[in-house]
Amino acid sequence: MAHQNDEDTLSEELESRLDDLFGEDDRFSEGPVTDESAQDYPLSELKNLVLSIDWEITDDVLQKFIGQIKDLKSTYKDDKINLTFLQILGSLGEYIKTNRGKAHPKTFKILNSVFSQFDDVVLNDDMQDGEKKKILRAEMNKYKVLREQIAKDKAAK
Repeated sequence: MAHQNDEDTLSEELESRLDDLFGEDDRFSEGPVTDESAQDYPLSELKNLVLSIDWEITDDVLQKFIGQIKDLKSTYKDDKINLTFLQILGSLGEYIKTNRGKAHPKTFKILNSVFSQFDDVVLNDDMQDGEKKKILRAEMNKYKVLREQIAKDKAAK
């Protein structure tokens, strides 16, 4: 009997904690996406596409990704730093589209890294250009190392 009570108490406590973590809470409930909120976060669609590519590589997702990169290039046409981030992302997208499951395993990690840093640069209005360039340079180096590794792997075959 005491054993059953312990299990019931444990179950109730577990459910309570799960409700605390995943229950409905105003902090996490998002209202409908409006044009204004989309303008506040211009990379929302790109972020969704990067996550989709991470999950499953489909023609539709890759086409949308490449299209979104093209749209953002026109949005940021006057910002060399953001354009360079977008060029790297576009190049990685094209490589993934061409090679699919045969793409180098680090490609997806670098795609996520480049997007994450690009996201930080876009969202941080107070960031100085020198800091943005430093972040971009680090991502460019990762990208170059990946390209060299892909070339080396192709030569070995």
